[in-house]
Amino acid sequence: MKPTIQGIDALEILDSWGNSTLRVSVPLDNGITGTASVPSGASG
Repeated sequence: MKPTIQGIDALEILDSWGNSTLRVSVPLDNGITGTASVPSGASG
């Protein structure tokens, strides 16, 4: 049986430059949680 998404949690975080960016966690019904952070998109 395929796992089912139980929810989506988003959190504002700061990147290494202090800019706001996003971290998202997706818990599944089988106990596994996937988490990803995205960069702000600024290049330096």
